[in-house]
Amino acid sequence: MRRIIFRLLLLGVVAGSAYGVWRFFRQLPERQTQVPTTRVRQGDVIIRSFARGELRAVRQAMLVAPNLFGTVQITRLAPLGAFAKE
Repeated sequence: MRRIIFRLLLLGVVAGSAYGVWRFFRQLPERQTQVPTTRVRQGDVIIRSFARGELRAVRQAMLVAPNLFGTVQITRLAPLGAFAKE
């Protein structure tokens, strides 16, 4: 009788552990490669500044990029007045 109770108890512990591990892995987010993007509008880039002190943009957008653990360099800038392609 003790063996049956011990086996049932052991089976319950194993089943409970398996259920807990399954619930833990189910709640983890799926791994997806996220590419930082922003909305752009086609048009001319017009830069005019006739002020002293601190300048602030009328419209702005925050770009978030992954941390690359190193020095990041700008490799190419669009020329002034270039069109943005969607």
